[in-house]
Amino acid sequence: MSETPQMQSGPKKTGPLLIILGVLAALIILCLCCIIAAFIVDRLALFDLPDIFDNLTSSSTASEPPTEVPGAAMNLVTCNGGSAFPASGSQRWIYEAEAGETITVIIQPLEGEELPYYTLYIHPEGADVFPNYVYPVNDKAVMTYTFPDSGTYIIRTRFDDDNTGMYELIVECGSGSDTAAQDPAYWDDQHIRLECGDSFSGEVNNSGGQSVDWYYFYADAGMEIVFDVTAGFEPDLTLRQADGSSDSLSRDEAERDRTYATVTVVALETAWYYVAVTSEFADEGSYSGSLYCSQAAAAAEPAESEPSADDVVIVEGPSEEQLSTGDIEVTATWPSSPLIDIDLWVRTPGGGEVYHSDPYVDNAVLEWDANADCYESSTTPTEHIYWPDGDAPSGSYDVMLEYWSGGACVDRGSVPVSVHVVVDGEVIYDSTVTMSYDGSPMTPETIFSFEYGGAN
Repeated sequence: MSETPQMQSGPKKTGPLLIILGVLAALIILCLCCIIAAFIVDRLALFDLPDIFDNLTSSSTASEPPTEVPGAAMNLVTCNGGSAFPASGSQRWIYEAEAGETITVIIQPLEGEELPYYTLYIHPEGADVFPNYVYPVNDKAVMTYTFPDSGTYIIRTRFDDDNTGMYELIVECGSGSDTAAQDPAYWDDQHIRLECGDSFSGEVNNSGGQSVDWYYFYADAGMEIVFDVTAGFEPDLTLRQADGSSDSLSRDEAERDRTYATVTVVALETAWYYVAVTSEFADEGSYSGSLYCSQAAAAAEPAESEPSADDVVIVEGPSEEQLSTGDIEVTATWPSSPLIDIDLWVRTPGGGEVYHSDPYVDNAVLEWDANADCYESSTTPTEHIYWPDGDAPSGSYDVMLEYWSGGACVDRGSVPVSVHVVVDGEVIYDSTVTMSYDGSPMTPETIFSFEYGGAN
């Protein structure tokens, strides 16, 4: 009986084809790793930081991209320098501050670049809310910030998705020269910062409810502020001091068929102010305007008592027959005693204002100016503004009165003032109002408004 051969077990032999495939796969993986590494190195080269930026050894390193990583920051930044970055998403820098230290941070586009909308923040590290922020004016954002406490703070930018330009971050020690004061902390994205002399434009869109634009600016005490708007609708302007008070310092309310508005005030203190632009009639459209600031002339020290008879020049006031006539005649009269200077103003359809400092505007003539600065006393105090026949423009007119307390004038109490308005020979207003000094020169009060259709 023959024996059946037994199968011998042993190691299997690997075929040549499998070896070749393994080598090729290893080479492909190695090539992919090299490509990825080269891409990362090339991307990091875009964000090389200058000497003012020191690499952190903690969670923040130079290898981080500029787009915000939640809970992380970019690099440590110090004063007196800057660097360029692409505008993208939200970007952060760390600043180690001492209590009471002040810095000025500037964000501005590189030459030829545009940054239509973004926000600049400064806040403590780990903060849940960011109350200290500003928006750009003409692409440039500036914030001066005094650190309340020592510690780690974040300088942060947040860009719209549409922003693709390059910008420069500059950090200066001290208050800098580009801003007068730290911006208010409570603006929303409808507030727009202006500097004196800036022009601006915007749009009121009431399709989803009434919209309001706010413009804020910084003014020194004694500075005269003039904010004017021309619009495709009836604009309404309200000027307030940005101290949380709801009281308006000046207002030009919208009226039908009038497409301009102006608010004027003399700043009582060095502070932030703002103007709201809106429409009272649910109209909408675009508008443009300007902010003018000029140092108001210093008023002479008020006299402590009535000027003596030797100091005051007695002037013969006009009789009714001596007042010129025309398309429009506006007259204000008041008692001759005590000696008080009441100034008559008329705002024209073109936005001009006829009064003692500008007596010839839009064909108007200020014919009589009584009790000027209280250095003269009229026997019949009378102020008279008129438009000669055929010269009055059509549109809206505002008749205003001002209780003047400059020169030798002092507050001598209330005074009844009679206002008489004649249009094309017919009396349209004849009434008496009581005027009292409100402590603010150059703040005329609107007494009567009317429409004029043009010369007959």
